[in-house]
Parts: sequence; structure tokens; C-alpha cells
Amino acid sequence: MWVGGQNWSTGFSSIMQAISTAVDHSHAFAVVLRAEESHGPSLAALCRAFAEVAGRAWWLLDCKDGRQLEHRAAAMRLREVIDMGEKGVAARVRDGQHETVTHAEVRRDAEEAVRRAAVAGQREKTPNYKTLACRVMSAANITDPDGKYSHLSAVAHGHGFTVGGLGARSPHQAEGFTHFAIALPIANAQAYLRIITRVMNVVVERFIALTCDAAEHDGWRLTYATSHNRIVTAFDGLSKQS
Repeated sequence: MWVGGQNWSTGFSSIMQAISTAVDHSHAFAVVLRAEESHGPSLAALCRAFAEVAGRAWWLLDCKDGRQLEHRAAAMRLREVIDMGEKGVAARVRDGQHETVTHAEVRRDAEEAVRRAAVAGQREKTPNYKTLACRVMSAANITDPDGKYSHLSAVAHGHGFTVGGLGARSPHQAEGFTHFAIALPIANAQAYLRIITRVMNVVVERFIALTCDAAEHDGWRLTYATSHNRIVTAFDGLSKQS
């Protein structure tokens, strides 16, 4: 149990930020899925964003010890600073007050943090978002994670052939305008939910194993089993109606 304690300021907080963001995406997915009107691409976009940020949490949790966690968290922070570039104005909170800092200062601090956290003989390079998402989907036993990620990206970006398969109706003329309606096929909804539930499960299982006791683990497994059974029952009913 090496997550927490002295790792709170860097590694643990980075894990919590990633998990909290993933939970937010999953809640938004549920809201959109329950909406009265039909949605398609937006659900794929939320599912992809969920998988990417859950992949961040998984990469941090999939460490040998706290030292590697600290190193990875610092490397991830530096990667973010580099990707941010010198566009915009960076701000941070110090003693409850917002202050403006230069990009050079932020990068210098991030590079110093990597040097302090570096583990001898190891080099940590933050994977890109596709790799992060595919790794956590693989850990969750999602079949063909590369194909799933490519599909989610294509739909989220509005690729014609992929979006055309999302229950699209053929364009037709009405009042001088061309209309194009999209509905979400049951198979797609099942696939997206399978990704979200299974990925969330492996991330939380790993987190609990490193931070909590057996009682918490048992409670989560019951929650996951209950949710899984409710989803299966709901889609069985929808399949019979179609």
C-alpha cells in the first residue's frame, strides 16, 4: 500500500484528479444517454474522453512503488507544460491568491520536479492519449482496444462513413432544407457502456487495492455487480422491443 501518505502532493493528487475527471465524463454520458432526444456522436466523444483520462489514472496506478509513481506524475506534469506552449497566461494559486506566472517559470519548476523525482536507471515518458486509452481498455479486457479507440475518434470527429453507421437517416428535403437525423443503435450504446463500466472497474479495483481495506473492496465489487446486472437487464428489454 504505497499510494497516499508522502505521495499526496504529487502522485496521489494526480491520480485523484484523473479519476475525478473520468467520473465526471461518465456522469455526463449517463445524463446524455437518458435524455429524451436521441444522441450519437456526443456519446462517443464522452466515451473517448473518459477512456483517455482513465488511461492517465491507470498509467499512474500501474507502478511498482511510490517512487515510480512520483516520477511518472512529475513527467506527466512536464509533458502538459510543454504541450501548453507559450500560448495564453499561466496562473496558479498561492496562499489563496491567484498570481500570473510566465511559461518559462512553470516549465522550469516542472523540469526541476522531474529531476527531484527521477529514479536512477529509469526514464518515464508520458504515453500519448491513444496509448493511454488502449492500455486501460486492454487491462479491462475490452476486445480490440485499438479498433474501439479508432471508432470513438472517428465518430467524435464526425467522419462520414462512421457517423453514417450511427443509425443515420438518409438526407431528405423538407421546406427547402436538407435534414440529417442520427440515432444511437443499441449495439453502439452497449459497446460504449461496456468500455465505461469495465474500465472504471479496473481503475477503482487497482486504486482500492493500493489505498483501502478489504471491506472497501467488497463494497465496490457489490456496487459494480449490481450496476452490471441493471445494465444487462435494461438492454435485454430494449433488444426485445427492437
